[in-house]
Amino acid sequence: FGGLFGDSDDPLRRSWGLGKECVDDVHGDDVYPGMPLNQSLVGKTYGPFAPFVVDASRARAWADATNVVVVNDAAPAMMAVAFAYPAVGAVMFDPLLGVDLMRLLHGEQDMRFVGPVVVGDTITTTGALEFVAETVAGELLVVALTSKNQRGDVVVEARTSLNIRGSRQRDAHDRERADRADEAAAFDALAVGFAVDVLVDEGLAHRYAEVSGDHNPIHLDDDVAKQAGLPGCILHGLCVMSLVHNVVVDEVGAVARLAVRFNRPVLIGDRLRVEGRTRNDGVIALRVRNQADIDVIAGAVAERA
Repeated sequence: FGGLFGDSDDPLRRSWGLGKECVDDVHGDDVYPGMPLNQSLVGKTYGPFAPFVVDASRARAWADATNVVVVNDAAPAMMAVAFAYPAVGAVMFDPLLGVDLMRLLHGEQDMRFVGPVVVGDTITTTGALEFVAETVAGELLVVALTSKNQRGDVVVEARTSLNIRGSRQRDAHDRERADRADEAAAFDALAVGFAVDVLVDEGLAHRYAEVSGDHNPIHLDDDVAKQAGLPGCILHGLCVMSLVHNVVVDEVGAVARLAVRFNRPVLIGDRLRVEGRTRNDGVIALRVRNQADIDVIAGAVAERA
């Protein structure tokens, strides 16, 4: 990646809505390379960030990029990514926290759609470092996000779980495999609900990059992706989540919550099967598999609005 992660004005920072001034002016120049995450920062807040104006052109561009049908003046629900994620970026690039971006993985995403977002709204987001801990596979940090409209009403609440890869212990790997097998068995035991195929077309990553602002080159440049050890460009995890949201809404109607665990990268050209099965408590259990029957999203749930 060369200097991609070292320059405070690099493309990755810009992809998270952060300029040099956003980080350097707030945190100064102290950096702690190679250190464990600074757990004393738990509870630290970030923002509020510059208000995000939901105009008609932005809403339409997002809908077109992610294949969403817009009703009246409502903004696509997953457009929340655009106004909420500078707060995640601020945590990731906080030098006092000490995140090693080369070992960073987006593990889980939980989004609650609390209120409507419509064209003309102005959304302001704050973030908080909610949790930091060592795990058997490295370290985990959780960022809590709250987005409010111009009237002060909460419209979106989200939690982003980020994993910092470390040395995985053999027994931890075995436990994880057993847990995943139990999870799959529980899903398979549920009555079949829906199963919808979705094709990841060649232009999807580029369209999503334009509307989300996430121009990380592993999504757009095959050479960079291969340098990172990937077989080729991978789709943004939150774009995959958007595709899942589309399917769920088409099948059961509006949802109040969507939570996913990212299991494997999704490659450009993949054909995904989104499966949904209703549990006894009414929550919809979700699983997404690619054409090789590999789970790319598992342990996912949706709750009806």
